[in-house]
Amino acid sequence: MAYASTITVQEAGTGLYVVTISETDASATSEVDIDLAAEGLPPVGAVVARRCAVTSGAGSTVQPVLGNASDPENAASWVFSTDTAAQPVHQQPAAPITYGTQVSNLYHRAKVDTGTNNSITTVLHIRRGW
Repeated sequence: MAYASTITVQEAGTGLYVVTISETDASATSEVDIDLAAEGLPPVGAVVARRCAVTSGAGSTVQPVLGNASDPENAASWVFSTDTAAQPVHQQPAAPITYGTQVSNLYHRAKVDTGTNNSITTVLHIRRGW
């Protein structure tokens, strides 16, 4: 099978969005492009939490990274990264990771440790405004 991803967005109260990313046949470099407008996400917002886990496949840990450019670890001007690989990863940054109208897309990589047959689920909590 080939790599595939789906994005589901739910508004979970006033100004809070739950973004669920489901990936199949994912590898370390698989990347999800989240088009904010197309997904109905706010043009100004803050990432307030993230959970990422391998649900099946050869991988045993993830080390997710989110940014405002493709290949976020190396090309983005802002990055929400994970220092240590784990299974699962759950993060609530001390200060929300904010973005503004200059950002139209977010790019996510789960960075699974091994294999190309992994199913991975990531949940982002995004708050409208700063």
